[in-house]
Amino acid sequence: MTVRNVAALLLMSITASALEVPLTVEEPIGAERKREVVSGGIPLPEGKYKDAAAFSLFDGATEVPVQISPIVKFPDGSLHWALVSFPVEAAAKSKKTYTLKDAPGKAAPKNPVVVKEDGDVVEVSNGLVSFSVNKASFNGFESIKAGGKEVFKSPKAIILANGKGGPAKPTHFDFVYKGPILTTLYVKCPIGDQKTPTSAMSITLRAGESAIFIDHNLRNGGIGVKGTDVTSPAFCLGTTGELKAGASVKPPSPRPSFGWHEFSGTADLLLFFRHGGPAHQGGKDLALAYNASVKDGELVVDLSMVKDKPTKLEEGEHKITEIALVFSKAFSPEALLAPLHALAPCSYYAEHDGMGVGRGFGSLADETETYKAASWKKYDDPKKMPRMNPAPDLWFNWLDVHATSEGDQIQGMIFGYLRTGQRGYLDQATAWQRYYRAYYMYRTDDFIYGKEGRRGGLEKFGGGRTCNGGCHTYGVGIFNYALLSGNVDALEAAFDLAEQCNATAGSYSNTKPGAGLGYWGSRGFVRNYLAVARAADVARNKDWNDRVIHFINCAAKAADRDQRGFINHGYVSQNAKQSIADQTKQGTMPEAVEMAEKEGVTIEGAVKHPKWGSWPLKEFGSWPEAMESEGHVIAYEALASATDPVAQLAADDAMDLAIVKSELGLYYVFDPVQKAVYYYMYIDYPIPGHSPLWKGGKWKERIPKWGSDSWYTKWWPNPMAAGYRLTGDKRMLERCVETLWWGLSRNYINPPEVPEGEAPNYARIGTSTKDDWMTPTALAFGICAHPKKDEAPPAAVTDLKASATGDGKVELTWPAPADAGGGKTVKYQVKYAEMPMDDYPVDGEHWRKNWNESKVTVTYWNFAKNVVGEPAPQAAGKSEKMTLDLPAGKKIYVSIRSFDDSHNRSKMSNVAEVDVK
Repeated sequence: MTVRNVAALLLMSITASALEVPLTVEEPIGAERKREVVSGGIPLPEGKYKDAAAFSLFDGATEVPVQISPIVKFPDGSLHWALVSFPVEAAAKSKKTYTLKDAPGKAAPKNPVVVKEDGDVVEVSNGLVSFSVNKASFNGFESIKAGGKEVFKSPKAIILANGKGGPAKPTHFDFVYKGPILTTLYVKCPIGDQKTPTSAMSITLRAGESAIFIDHNLRNGGIGVKGTDVTSPAFCLGTTGELKAGASVKPPSPRPSFGWHEFSGTADLLLFFRHGGPAHQGGKDLALAYNASVKDGELVVDLSMVKDKPTKLEEGEHKITEIALVFSKAFSPEALLAPLHALAPCSYYAEHDGMGVGRGFGSLADETETYKAASWKKYDDPKKMPRMNPAPDLWFNWLDVHATSEGDQIQGMIFGYLRTGQRGYLDQATAWQRYYRAYYMYRTDDFIYGKEGRRGGLEKFGGGRTCNGGCHTYGVGIFNYALLSGNVDALEAAFDLAEQCNATAGSYSNTKPGAGLGYWGSRGFVRNYLAVARAADVARNKDWNDRVIHFINCAAKAADRDQRGFINHGYVSQNAKQSIADQTKQGTMPEAVEMAEKEGVTIEGAVKHPKWGSWPLKEFGSWPEAMESEGHVIAYEALASATDPVAQLAADDAMDLAIVKSELGLYYVFDPVQKAVYYYMYIDYPIPGHSPLWKGGKWKERIPKWGSDSWYTKWWPNPMAAGYRLTGDKRMLERCVETLWWGLSRNYINPPEVPEGEAPNYARIGTSTKDDWMTPTALAFGICAHPKKDEAPPAAVTDLKASATGDGKVELTWPAPADAGGGKTVKYQVKYAEMPMDDYPVDGEHWRKNWNESKVTVTYWNFAKNVVGEPAPQAAGKSEKMTLDLPAGKKIYVSIRSFDDSHNRSKMSNVAEVDVK
C-alpha cells in the first residue's frame, strides 16, 4: 500500500466489520400498499463488495427477499452505489425499518421476474404480467400479457412524432437492472427517418406486481440540432380486442402534474401518467393535458403537455412522460403518485459518500448537538426546526436560476431529505429533477459535449437554463437524486451537466493551467468545477479523473490566484481608480480612505505607495471561494485512493487548495466588527496586506448596498469544517461555529432574528431567492457534532537536510517525528519552491514582512510544489530518506509536513535549501 493510499483511509471508512444498514420505508400520503417493490440507493465502501448476491435483508428476525443492483462501480469492480430493492406491504401512514446485512440470503420473491431471449425477441415476465420486445427492430411492445392473456400487441409505431414513426434499429438496448425483484430495460431509438426528435425509454417490471412502468424521453439533444416544434407526439399500443374507456381524472390547476384513465374490456387497465419539463406557455394556473384514447385499434397516449398545441423542444431539451400500465387494480392512483422509497440513516450516507460537500456531513440530530455543545439556549426548540410536508403532485414549469433561485434546488432538497428523513424534501427534489433533466441542463444525447459537438449559444445570465460561462450554473444535486433513486435518465443528465461544465471551463474549453480564471473572478469556474468534481467522485474512472485534474491544475496554477488563497477579480484590478471612487462615495470603508490619505497613496492604474511600491488593487468574491473549497474537498475524496502518480499529485494539490481556503476564512474573510462575510472584498488597499472591510460601524448597523447579507456568511461553515477535518486546527472549528450562528440567525436582515446566546433557526431550504441553507451547512454540522478525539498533530520535523547528488537529484533526510496525540504518523507531504518558503500569512504585518519592491519575496506553503513518492513513516526517531528529481542549476527550498491517523497536520519543518547540480 502506498503512502497516498494510507492517507486515503483517513477519509474512507473501509471497515472489516459486518455490514448492517437500517433501511426505513415510510408510507407518506395515506395510501395502503398491498404489494409494492420499494427501492433506494446506498453507497458502499470501496473494494469490499464485488458480489451483488452477497446480501440479505431482515424485517426483525424474518428474512425478506432483496435484490442488489449496481448503479456505479469502483475501478476494481466493487460496488460503489447500489440500488436495494425488496417487496413490502405497508399500511397507510405506516413506517417500518428493515436491516440490510452482508451475508447471502435465501428468501426468494413471489412471482419473480424472468428474462428469456428467443433470437431477437426478448420476453420479460413475472407470471402475472409480461412484455416482449424485438431488440433488432424495435417498435415498442411486441406483446403485453396480463394473467396469461394478450392485451396489447405491436402498434404501427410505438412513438409517433410529426406523423412519423415505426420499427427501427435501437441505438442502445441494455438491461440496466436485471434480477428477480426488479428488471429495467433501457432502449434508445430514432423515430422514423427523423434526425430529431429521438426516443429513449426505460421499461421496468417488478416481482409480484401487475404493472409495467415506462419512463419516456422525447429527445432533442443530438449534435447540431436546433429548437423544434413536434406535432402530435404519442405513445401507442396495439389492442388485441375491445378496450372501453372509463373514468378519466386529472387534478385541478394549479397542480397539474399527473392524470389517469381507466379502461375495461380485454383487461381492467389503469393508465397513469405525468409530465416532466416546461410547457413553454401559460402561467401558474396552466392546466396540463392528460389525454388518452382508443382509436383505429390502438391505445394512444398523447405526450403533448398542452392540448392541441405542438410540443416545443429547445436545443438540448427533453420532454419527459412517466407512464404506468396497471392491471387488475394492483395500485391505486395515490400509490402511483407517491412511490415508496427506502432510506438509510444520514450518518451511513455521510460515512461512505460526500454527496457533493464532503464525507461526514450531519443530520438534524447533529445540528441539535452542535447547538447544544455551543451552549445556545432553545437548541432543541421544535419551532426552530425545518418541516417539509409531502407534496408528490408538484410540477415546475419555469425557474429563473439567477433571480429566483441562485442555488441548486435539487441539492438543497436532497440534503433536507437526508438530514431530516422528511418525505416532503424528496418530493420537492423529485419535481425539480424532472425540470432540471428535461430543460435546465443541455442534454447531449449519445455524444460527448465539447469534444464532439457544442451548443449554439447559452443564455447570458441563466434564465431557465444554464448560463454562458457557468456563472449561474447549478444542478450538481441531480447526481444525488439519481444515486438515491436509481433513475437511469437522471444519472445520464448528471453526466451531461458535467460534460457541459467541462466544456465551459475545463479540458474542452479555453481555460488552461497558468491562465486567469476569469474577468469576473472565479464564480463561473467554480460552479463548473463542482459538477466535474462530483462526476469524478461518482464515476471514479480515468476520463473523469483527467477532467477533474485539469480543473485542479487550473486552480493551482491560475495567473490570478493570490498566495493567500483567493482568485483575484479582474474587473477591479483593471478599473481600480473608479472602484475606489465608488466605494468612497458610498461610504463603505472610511477607515481605508483615511489611511490612504495619510499614507500618500494614489491610484494610477495600480495602487502606488511611496514606501511599498506599486501593485494591482485586488478584490475577490467571498462565496465563490467557499464554493471552490467544496470542489477541492470533493476532488480530493475522488482522487485520494488513486494509484496513478499524476492523480496522486493532483489529490495533494486539491487538499492544499481546500486548506488554504479555510485559512482565508480564518484570517481574512470574516469581519469581526460587522460579524459577517461580505459580497466582494478588497485587499491590499491602501497598503499591502490590508483588508479594508466595512469597519464603519457596529454589526447592528445596516451598511449601504452590500451590507451584512447573511447569504455570504452562510457559505463559510462548510469550508471551515473541511479545514478542521483536514488539519485538526481547532480554530477553524471555532470559526465554523461562529459563521453558523451569524449566517443562520440573520436570514438576510439585521439585527439577527434571535438574541445572541440563543440557537438560530435550523438550516432550511425554500423556493425563494438564495433560500438554500441546507447545502452550505451540511458538512459543518456533522464535523461540529463529532469533533476529533485526537486534535494533536505530529511534531514538526526540525532537522530536514537536503544534499545534491548530481543529475538533478536531491537527497532528503530527516528523523521520523512522534505524534503528540498518541496516534500514528501515517503520511509525509514534501513541497519545494524556487524562493524561500513560509507558512500562511496570518495578517497584513506577516504579508508585509515578506514584501519588497512591489512584490512578495517568498513562496507560501500552499503555493509550493507537491511531489510524489514520499516514504511511509517509520517509528519516531528512525531516519527517513527520499530522493527528488528537480531542475538542475537552480537553488531549491524544501520543507516537509506530516499527518497522523486522525488527519492532523504538523507545522512546517525547517526549510532546507540546496543548489541542484
